[in-house]
Amino acid sequence: MLVVEDEPYMAEAIRDGLRLEAIAADIAGDGDTALELLRFNAYDIAVLDRDIPGPSGDEHDVRIDRRVRHPLYKKTVARSNKLAAHDETNIAHVGDTVRLMETRRTSKSKRWRVVEIVERAK
Repeated sequence: MLVVEDEPYMAEAIRDGLRLEAIAADIAGDGDTALELLRFNAYDIAVLDRDIPGPSGDEHDVRIDRRVRHPLYKKTVARSNKLAAHDETNIAHVGDTVRLMETRRTSKSKRWRVVEIVERAK
C-alpha cells in the first residue's frame, strides 16, 4: 500500500494503524515522491491526502506576512494572509519568495498568479 500524506505525524499514524492490521505501507510526502515510488513498485492500493503538494505545480498556497501597529495598544503585531496562486510553469517551490500578480479568476479561490521568483529557499 502507498500512503501519500504531507503531514509526517498523520502519515506515521496511518502506517501504525495499517501495521496493526498486518499491512505493509510505504509513505510519500508529496506527489513527486509518490510518482517516483510508483515507477519502481507495484501497489495494490494508494491512499492520498486531499491537498498533497506537487506534482501538478498548478496551484500554490502563498502566505503573506506583515507587521502592523495595533491601533489601541500601539505595539507591533504580526499578521498574515493566505492566497491561492496559479503557477503554470511550476517554477516555485516551498519556502521561495515570489512576486504575485492579480488576474482573472481561474478557480473558486485562485485570483493570483506567480510572476517570478524573488528569492529561492535555502
